[in-house]
Amino acid sequence: MGVFVIPIGIFAQEEEDASVYLEEYSDEFQEAFFSALQQKGIKNYDRAINYLQKCIQLQPDQSAVYHEMARIYRLDRQFALGFPYAAKAVRMEPDNYWYTDTYWYYQYRLGEGSIARQGEDLSFQNDVFWSNMARISLKRNRYDEASGFFKRIKSPNNYSQLSADLEEAKAKGDPMTRALTEALKQPKSTSVEAKKQDDAENPVDQIKKNLRTLQQEGEFSRLYKESTEANENYPLQPDFYYYKGWALLKQGKAKEATTILEESLDYLLEEGQLSLFIYQALAEAYELLGEPEKLKYYQKKLNENNPN
Repeated sequence: MGVFVIPIGIFAQEEEDASVYLEEYSDEFQEAFFSALQQKGIKNYDRAINYLQKCIQLQPDQSAVYHEMARIYRLDRQFALGFPYAAKAVRMEPDNYWYTDTYWYYQYRLGEGSIARQGEDLSFQNDVFWSNMARISLKRNRYDEASGFFKRIKSPNNYSQLSADLEEAKAKGDPMTRALTEALKQPKSTSVEAKKQDDAENPVDQIKKNLRTLQQEGEFSRLYKESTEANENYPLQPDFYYYKGWALLKQGKAKEATTILEESLDYLLEEGQLSLFIYQALAEAYELLGEPEKLKYYQKKLNENNPN
């Protein structure tokens, strides 16, 4: 990718823990907030939400609380309930990159129209917000959406360079991204033979097939390497997170595996065979880590979604 005038080094930054915002608040507020974080940590999301509701009653003007509510609903996969909190947080602090990232994700998951239209419901114009939306889209290889957000930036100082850099980023995309872009440009054929050929040449499907083969053959090291590369090139594909996490688990890195496997759940559009694989891997990881509460949680999820 090209070097953007709006710095993209923020991608490498860690999201700040919400607890850093608590220093100036009452003991009652802090106690409720820390209790929420504690319950969130053991995946007791209902109780965590109750504690955060208490925080809102005590301090209704704290954006960090609304953002934390959105994060917990996201973890619990209750996207319709979490979206108003994500929107509330970013409306209160439109310059906050992490609030915008959460808002972007909710729009993506809920399919609220085109992602390129995100922000229209927030009733404000803010160059930092739009540039953050652009950076988030760009990070996820959604170049057309990033371009749409760039065009919303009112300041003329950076727009021309941003547009040029975007085109450069698209032109210098990795081979798999270019292949997929070219495949999408090809006219669709109604013939069975052409469809089979298109399916065979689909780079994402081919990568999934290769990773599945490596998994079946027990090639853990290669699976980790190739799934990591696939994950970087296609960050919205939950399968690639799963294979990466599974490879880590089989290499004795259960703690790292849980982080990746739980991230894969963020990109699942519906429950299915893949979700069962992920729950199974997470249950195995938490059993190895000696965390019975989380083990019980994923065993329950596995049983709830297993039709057999």
